[in-house]
Amino acid sequence: LAAVQCDTIRTYPAEMSSSNPETLRKVVADAKVVAPAKEYSMIFGSHATGWFTEECMSRGSLTRPMSIGFKSNNDGSFWRQYGDEITRTFGMDGKMIYEGATIDDAGMNISEMASALSGTKFRSLIFDACFMASVEAVYDLRNTAKYVIASSAEIMGRGMPYDLVLRYLFASGGTEGNLMKYCSEYMRYYRELASGRKSGTISLIDCSQLEPLAEAVAMVERGGLNEVDQYDVQSFELLPEHQFFDLDHFYDVAAKDRSAYAAMQNVLTDCVLYAGSTPTVFSAFGYGVFEVERSCGLTTNIPSTSYALFRSEWLKTAWARRIGRIE
Repeated sequence: LAAVQCDTIRTYPAEMSSSNPETLRKVVADAKVVAPAKEYSMIFGSHATGWFTEECMSRGSLTRPMSIGFKSNNDGSFWRQYGDEITRTFGMDGKMIYEGATIDDAGMNISEMASALSGTKFRSLIFDACFMASVEAVYDLRNTAKYVIASSAEIMGRGMPYDLVLRYLFASGGTEGNLMKYCSEYMRYYRELASGRKSGTISLIDCSQLEPLAEAVAMVERGGLNEVDQYDVQSFELLPEHQFFDLDHFYDVAAKDRSAYAAMQNVLTDCVLYAGSTPTVFSAFGYGVFEVERSCGLTTNIPSTSYALFRSEWLKTAWARRIGRIE
């Protein structure tokens, strides 16, 4: 057995905000100096809201606890249901002003994260945080890593079982990793071993296939889409109006050009190397669990006129522009 020794490698000033992209850039640079290596992986264990921008989080009504029956917690977290289990929702720090109130929830946009990470090509980025298997989010990160491991839904507060999965990042004496096994062991934990709610989704995404996937989706979009009722598509949260939908299920329902959709499915299979889900998944929005009948491993947004701000912010994403959603 190896003995574990803990030591302080770097100390950062208290006023440094973890939600500032320059902080992330500096921490990565410091890590490379302290531990030079041929290849790196990075785990983000925090809170996340997929593709949502800071504008969505600061002004969007979906985050108002009073609008969906929440009670605010002392830490200001809106993604936690009072009196129930905790889920994880990345990089929130500092102060944010909303309707005259100060909230400890300033965050980092995924596009900013991608820029901060751009100096290093990671072998894998692993998100122990909610909703990061959003195709809009991982498309922003496509040039920063070979692979992304992320969840379509909320991750339970206990997070990843590191005692079981970390070993798979250091296969063959640390010269290679087994990311498929990392994901399958994560799912085994939440299906069989976890006490409490057996709730979990996880995906292994090959970032080199995100551009081909975007082109395949763009072809489906050019073929025309049927009008879709969002309640006919598998969603991955229990927001009052859903925001994270199974990408494959959406285009299965919406695509008019079925040959383009079939071609998209083939590319999707190459892009998502592993997609796991428990039969039911917990959402911290007060309604308990929902069934998972379709899970391709990536989610997408279905823009709605009901939330003009979210629609406007989604249309600004690199993914929306790439697939031709320009209004």
